[in-house]
Amino acid sequence: MAASDPPPYLLGLRLRGRLVVVFGGGRVATRRVPALLESGATVRVVSPSLSASLQALAASGRIGWERRRYAPGDCDGAWLVCAFTDDAITNTAIDDETERLRIWTVRSDDAAASPAWTPASGQAGGVRVGVLSGDPRRSAGIRDAVLAGLRSGTLGARRGRD
Repeated sequence: MAASDPPPYLLGLRLRGRLVVVFGGGRVATRRVPALLESGATVRVVSPSLSASLQALAASGRIGWERRRYAPGDCDGAWLVCAFTDDAITNTAIDDETERLRIWTVRSDDAAASPAWTPASGQAGGVRVGVLSGDPRRSAGIRDAVLAGLRSGTLGARRGRD
């Protein structure tokens, strides 16, 4: 995030039963799809190939898989789109389509061009932690430190209403 950019607005999405379209079947999709499924999202992956773990999810019927590259119209009906291909031109085309359709999109190739970011996240007990810093490695480090503190009890988290 550039110094002149305003900070992102943090938001938790409740995706149960809502369509999320993921483009790309590699490393980033492999990390992100399980969390989408955990949130209850209906996940459709569009990619010529999938990692072994994503193939297993497709074979078990947990995700839909269209074995091809992106085509215009693929984002119709989605609530969220993830452009996780290794081709910046394709990710830009996906982003252009979703911008016209007013669908939030996460791009893995260009944080500055991505309309939405996925935080480094994790859970300790009943607390879900998400960190956005503009630098994925820094965010992951902060997340890990917060989770370690919650798990060890050195960082307290009150329960109840304020």
